[in-house]
Amino acid sequence: MSRLSLQLQIVVQSFLLVYFLKDVAAYNISRVGSLKTKCIDSERRALLKFKDNFDDNSGLLSSWGNEEEQKDCSLWDGIRCDNITGHVVMLDHPDMDLCARGKYTSSSLTELQYLNYLDLSGNDLSKNQIPSFISNMVALQQRDLSATQLQGSIPKTFWNNLTAISYLDLSYNELGSVPKSLRNMTFLTHLDIRSNNLKGSIPEAFGSMANLTYLDLGSNSLKGSIHLAFENMTMLTYLALDEGSIPESFGNMVALTLLALHDNQLDGCIPESFGNMSVLEHLYLNSNMLKVSIPKTFWKLTTLVELDLSFNILKGFIPETPEDMMVSPELLNLGYNSKATFQNPFGIYALYANCRCLQTILRDNSLSSLNLHLDANTIH
Repeated sequence: MSRLSLQLQIVVQSFLLVYFLKDVAAYNISRVGSLKTKCIDSERRALLKFKDNFDDNSGLLSSWGNEEEQKDCSLWDGIRCDNITGHVVMLDHPDMDLCARGKYTSSSLTELQYLNYLDLSGNDLSKNQIPSFISNMVALQQRDLSATQLQGSIPKTFWNNLTAISYLDLSYNELGSVPKSLRNMTFLTHLDIRSNNLKGSIPEAFGSMANLTYLDLGSNSLKGSIHLAFENMTMLTYLALDEGSIPESFGNMVALTLLALHDNQLDGCIPESFGNMSVLEHLYLNSNMLKVSIPKTFWKLTTLVELDLSFNILKGFIPETPEDMMVSPELLNLGYNSKATFQNPFGIYALYANCRCLQTILRDNSLSSLNLHLDANTIH
């Protein structure tokens, strides 16, 4: 064998040896990692205590147990553990047909000190309030307890220690009121407390929550003016509120893509500053008591997909020329403004030419009597 061939053989063998050792090392590391994914025994026991508080009507917690083959809770349904530390970081059980056995008082979840995601939405926690001990779960970043039939006020201490939480959904419960300590949750980006029979005025505490991108307070019984504190919420992309009047400062919310203020008792006028919302796609102001004029700036919101101003007491000018009529929504509803009159009604021709799918824009207002010869299925 020539010296060149011998050298080539040594190089090939060396390469194969390195490749083999690399695979062995990776295999051993993966085995060590997999061993570490087994959850901490104290946290496993805490989860079993939590399970004991519920009737598992659908058997979805059957993987949770004390048997030898079930002791690794990282393999339990709805549980995720950290791959390195083994700590439980996620409890994800939405709509699992779980039913609390009477009043839930166990604080076993506080033993999950590294839990950062909790979702029990759609389960039955009726006859229960939000447990005050949850405020001690300082690692939580996302929590969803929506549609769980929780009752009573939100504990005043609930917000004290949850300064790191970014996502909170308590919608569709019966919580009654929002404590002032809400202002402590400055890292919140998503807050949904829709349909909770909330009473009183809109909390001024929202003024310190400048990081919010999603806020839904709709379908409650909040009263009074929409506080000027909202002018600081320039990062909002979704906003749904209850009754009051609309301040001019709403025009500062230039990141909004959806604004839902429908089915409330909003009165007064629509601010001209709405024209600053240059990325707004969905605007619902229907079924209120808004009066005076439709701002001319509305007709230049080129990003609008849906604009619903029906069931108000509006009047105003419908532009006729293309440079003034830049809006091109898929749905534009001006119907049921029966006490109002629209100037320059023949601007409706330009409106119809621009819109892709007009629906019910003329019903029961001064435009409905015009003989426009348009599609009877879309213009009523």
